[in-house]
Amino acid sequence: MAASRKNIIVTLFALLLGSAVIQTCEGLGPIPHRKYYVRVENGLKGRPLHAHCKSRDDDLGERVLQPGDQFEWGFHINLIGTTLFFCNMWYDLGQKSFEVFNCLQDKFIYEFCGYKRCHWKPMDDGIYVFHAKTGGWDKKYSWDKK
Repeated sequence: MAASRKNIIVTLFALLLGSAVIQTCEGLGPIPHRKYYVRVENGLKGRPLHAHCKSRDDDLGERVLQPGDQFEWGFHINLIGTTLFFCNMWYDLGQKSFEVFNCLQDKFIYEFCGYKRCHWKPMDDGIYVFHAKTGGWDKKYSWDKK
């Protein structure tokens, strides 16, 4: 009887903890199997874009995108709700390293990614992200000059 009660308590604790972790990245409530996407599109005029994106667990390698080219990857959040992808992007006049997806930034994921896809577009004057709520592009970062 005591072992059964202990199992119930442990199970309830695990469910509560799991629900809290998922809600960190799922502000609308726990949706355990949602898949997220990040897209990088070269918006530079006449220049190739170099991009090296990775997380702690996944290195996507360096890509060279010609103007108008894009690449995209999909993933699920990790069990502890801390999924983070970042990219280093550069071209002949500038470079920038930044987070393209951070599970702990729920408001950004909701407003800009629409809880599904974060779309980044480096352009000549900076790096833009698509704003899912407004349907437009917002400048998020300026290039660091080389």
